[in-house]
Amino acid sequence: MINLTRLYFGQPSVEKWTGGFRRSRSRLFGSPLIVWSPTRRCNYSCARCLSGSEDQVFAGELSTRDALGLLDGLGEAGVTHLRLWGGEPLARPDLDILIRRAVELGIRVGVDSNGALLTPERAQALREAGAASVSVRLEGRKALHDARRGVPGAFEAALHGIRAAKKAGLEVAIRFGLDPDSAQELNWVFEVADREGVQRIRFCHPVYGGRGWSPEGPRLSPEETRVLLIQILHKARELLSRGRSIEVLTDNQPADGPYLMLKLAKNHPDRAGEIGDWLCEHGPARAGVEMAYIDPAGNVHPDPYWRSPLGNAVREPFSRIWEDGNNRVLQFLRDGSVFLKGRCAACAFLRECGGGLRSRALALRGDPMDEDPECYLSDEEIRWGLVGA
Repeated sequence: MINLTRLYFGQPSVEKWTGGFRRSRSRLFGSPLIVWSPTRRCNYSCARCLSGSEDQVFAGELSTRDALGLLDGLGEAGVTHLRLWGGEPLARPDLDILIRRAVELGIRVGVDSNGALLTPERAQALREAGAASVSVRLEGRKALHDARRGVPGAFEAALHGIRAAKKAGLEVAIRFGLDPDSAQELNWVFEVADREGVQRIRFCHPVYGGRGWSPEGPRLSPEETRVLLIQILHKARELLSRGRSIEVLTDNQPADGPYLMLKLAKNHPDRAGEIGDWLCEHGPARAGVEMAYIDPAGNVHPDPYWRSPLGNAVREPFSRIWEDGNNRVLQFLRDGSVFLKGRCAACAFLRECGGGLRSRALALRGDPMDEDPECYLSDEEIRWGLVGA
């Protein structure tokens, strides 16, 4: 993720967890951010679901015993930050037990939810189990949100979930996808975030998986993406000018970091350099380097959108999978500058960006080392970097 509020505006993070992911050039890579889907089951069956979830029991999902054993392995590996994905995590009856074990192991837990099952009682139970945050996805205003969920009343249910989480004392974020339809709702989502008093808005660039976006689907052009980022920056500045402490982030687009640098290069070159230094050392979290995904069966993947697993964290310790120096996929991802192709290989911002989203290149071009097809920086920008700004 790219924290616009922190990097572009120099504001401290509102998130109580202050850990960071440092770049490493060694073969052994420290504790990554773990995104884990404890279930693929969901109370909705959204047309654009990235995991292909629906309201049914899926074969192969871990028992409570195996799930607890998996968490023990993460604790032994020194993992400090866990995001629970789905499906819908709240559809799993033993979720509170799993969260409690993770917290006992010193792991900070955040829950990504659609909000519909987040009743006041459920939100309080999450808080008592030790969860730190909840993130609820909104698609847009009521008509667009309900249409994409395929369920009348889904929008109101999501708002009730946000309010319940806030009342329970959880940190609350709104997730908002960036696409041609939702782009028209940008001002609206800032208004909702301000009105509901959430701590964060996370704008998600498109990725591909499940019933999610296809290469043939509607996509923002590079110029439309740039305009949208400028609008997000303007709205974030407006919030700050009014003393509102809502943190604004983007997800799934490492190019946003270099874009911020280019925006600051002419008038604030020192700030641009500071952003570059921070990105080189801390992020964004790269697949197979600072991030790993664990699916409902315990299979470990470089990120949530990478189909082929690296191993299974129930059958062997996560640390053994993560530190396997002979794994060819991890070698490619961790030595990406050697194997990258196209625009990414020649990019002046390679160290700051980390080479884009490899799973997106794999999904759209069939080669994880090809250029990220969603990078919106111009050929001139990636050739000259800040020198040409």
